[in-house]
Amino acid sequence: MVVELLLRAPIVIVTAAPAAPAIEAVVVHAQGLAGDDLLRDLELRSPGLALALQAPGRPPELPADRRWAYVLARSVDDGAAITVILADGRAYDRRVPAAADQVARATASALANLLAAIAEDRVAPDREDVSPSAELREVSGDDLEPEPAPEPAPAPEPEPEPEPEPEPATHPANEPAAPEPPRRSIVPEVTPLFVLQLGPPTDAGVVGGGGVAVGLGLRGISGARVGLDLRGTWNARDGLSLHRYRVALRGGYEFRRGRFALITDALVGVEPWLARYDGARVDVGEDAEESAPAVALALGGRVVPAIDLRLGAVKRTRLRLGLLAELAYTGVVDQGLRAARITLDRDAVDEALRLRLGGLELTLGLMLAIPHDLGGR
Repeated sequence: MVVELLLRAPIVIVTAAPAAPAIEAVVVHAQGLAGDDLLRDLELRSPGLALALQAPGRPPELPADRRWAYVLARSVDDGAAITVILADGRAYDRRVPAAADQVARATASALANLLAAIAEDRVAPDREDVSPSAELREVSGDDLEPEPAPEPAPAPEPEPEPEPEPEPATHPANEPAAPEPPRRSIVPEVTPLFVLQLGPPTDAGVVGGGGVAVGLGLRGISGARVGLDLRGTWNARDGLSLHRYRVALRGGYEFRRGRFALITDALVGVEPWLARYDGARVDVGEDAEESAPAVALALGGRVVPAIDLRLGAVKRTRLRLGLLAELAYTGVVDQGLRAARITLDRDAVDEALRLRLGGLELTLGLMLAIPHDLGGR
């Protein structure tokens, strides 16, 4: 009996409601907003979407092979207003209050949250049966270019082999942005440094002192660069001090790939110097009575691998951090362009008390620069 009742009972099949269709492509039309900044901020918050920025004054161009959403973002007094229109005519309206310098970021954040809620069917539409073209024309007025009229159908011809359709003009978030065109740049820089003395004479030690250099460079569109450096170094031992001041002209090439930069320069410089002990000047050479012109000449080259970092909202300006390695030969004019010893009177001080000036020197430092791209190309 029980079995017979079970067999005669109606069978009810329960099916789950279909999930809301996912949004695959988003076309953004910005009015009064920085469209590129809005698109970049939206890429960071919605990495799974294909994004495209519509050209101003054109009718909406929507991909036919993807489930799309059309976004109209416009500037208002207190921030921005956004309208999201789906392919089935549903429309969602939102206001985004924001400060003037945060409009793009706040709009991208609100838009990303709204698109996610729409895809998960967590919000109801504000309007139905909305056309992107009609909505854009209502907001923009009559300044849109008219859509082209359909051409008359040609006479029937044999169907050619089908050609693959071109991909829609979208900007996938997982593809890197196109590199910026090269520009002329002006590059102020400052470099804390220290000097190592290589080769003979070796009786004054290896450490050649420390100091700082400031420079100003100009980079052309091709990557060629020129610059001027002012460098001061200081070395001391037991009251004997050596002060060197170099003015150098440099030229070379700067290779850039993305955020990475590699700088190679040749340089030639003039280096006045001054040695003192207890406030009195010390001359070059072993003979204390020998008086020398306090000038040296320098010739060498340098290599600087560096990385560029963006400075927030500052356009065309970057912060550059680099490691300086310079190899140069410095020769004292009065010593036949050779290295010289800075010594004291042998009768007054121990003969071992000496400093070296010039010769082959390796300079290492940390370069801090602020490259600024100029407006003209």
